[in-house]
Amino acid sequence: MSSCKTIDFLRLGTRTTSFYIKCFKELFEIENTENTEPELNLIDVDFSEVNNFLPNKFDSLKPVLRPYFETINSEIIVVPNITLHETLDQLAIPNLIHPVRETIRELQASKHSDIFLLGSKYSMQAPYISTLMHFSGIHVQVPSLADQDKIDNLRQKIYTGRETNDDIQFYKNYIKTHSLKHPVVVACTELSIPLDSRNKAIYDMARIQISAAFRKAKA
Repeated sequence: MSSCKTIDFLRLGTRTTSFYIKCFKELFEIENTENTEPELNLIDVDFSEVNNFLPNKFDSLKPVLRPYFETINSEIIVVPNITLHETLDQLAIPNLIHPVRETIRELQASKHSDIFLLGSKYSMQAPYISTLMHFSGIHVQVPSLADQDKIDNLRQKIYTGRETNDDIQFYKNYIKTHSLKHPVVVACTELSIPLDSRNKAIYDMARIQISAAFRKAKA
């Protein structure tokens, strides 16, 4: 019988859920030494309702999200949507594996004080992530407005499964160019999907969140 803790995981969209589960399984195969695998407890969420109020209609989002967490009694909660954590901060959800705060810890451990942020257009322009980084001594740079449009367009294509090989090649080249100057922090699950996770100059919030949940489950 496994001694690992259960990870409560909110199911938010088919592609996002599949990506997170795939990453969890890959991590287990790489790191497992005791033949004990954390159990994922998948919690169905009406993401179409949630998505109507993203990114920042907080007064509408909070009453939609709150009932899901009132039914959870878990030491480890994973929400596979970076943007939603701005709302979850306002709800003060306990035992939440927070992708932004976990990423800040990793950046601080590596003594990085400047980063280049990629995410949705909202995440690149709104103060939420940059403010949390700033209070932790990390300066945030973002793409030009024209490049923000390109990155956000790619995000939307990935969300709907319409990305092309040329789109992905542009994205990889863009990251490669900017990672030569500063660590690149990716703060959007859709933009995590095509990433090369072996690039040490990339701090992918989704994979960092997954790794933190895995470590806590195994502790």
